[in-house]
Amino acid sequence: MKKDNRLPLKEKFLTYFKGTPIQKYAAAYIGKSEDTITDWKKEDSDFSDQIEKLKAEYIQQKLKKVVSPEWILERLFKNHFSKRQEYTGEDGTDISKLIVINTVPTTRNKTT
Repeated sequence: MKKDNRLPLKEKFLTYFKGTPIQKYAAAYIGKSEDTITDWKKEDSDFSDQIEKLKAEYIQQKLKKVVSPEWILERLFKNHFSKRQEYTGEDGTDISKLIVINTVPTTRNKTT
């Protein structure tokens, strides 16, 4: 089995992520890019699973403390919990695309 020399960085990432489960900031904290973390998750299913577990634990902890659980869910997990609005025409059909062309009349000084 190959030794992972990134283990100390992964542990540091997970420690930060536990308190603030936002990949972008946890990556910056350890001096890595989000793309690097995404690659690590693809290569290391255990690391990826730990991240998902920490997200779940964070939600559980915050739901007990937040006056409005909906607020935090809508913001951290938009794809699943945010309110969505769909806009349609008066009869419920799609709104046709309106193209606006801004024309500005030009005046030229004519010299006579």
